Amino acid sequence: ISKGIDMSSSTYKSLADINRQISEGLMESVTANLAQQEAYYLAKCGLELSEAHKSKNDDQMVTALDNNQRLWVMIKTLMKSKTSRLPEETKNNLIKLADYVAQNTIKLGQDLNNIDNKMLDSFININRQIAEGLLGHR
Repeated sequence: ISKGIDMSSSTYKSLADINRQISEGLMESVTANLAQQEAYYLAKCGLELSEAHKSKNDDQMVTALDNNQRLWVMIKTLMKSKTSRLPEETKNNLIKLADYVAQNTIKLGQDLNNIDNKMLDSFININRQIAEGLLGHR
């Protein structure tokens, strides 16, 4: 500590720059890891929906719809958070998608014997496209 007192302003500036670069690098790494996790869960839910539809297993479909619904509720919650650093337009679009998923999940779950294939495919494609987008921004 006593040596710090004798440091020149350029040495302090250099240390501050190094600290800033390290913190930016760590933040970028954390952000990339979060994007990977979000992409994983979106892809996983999409795959669960697809597999449940192929198997024609009602219990599996209910679980897949529920998991997808929970994921989109979480996404909506994150987008409404004041700490979200995404652009306002992106947040609003994700909130609208979450609302679409919420409203239509209920419709899909009401009649599993006559499931709306277009709507189910839209859920799967939305998840896949957003997951790909998240991974593409790494």
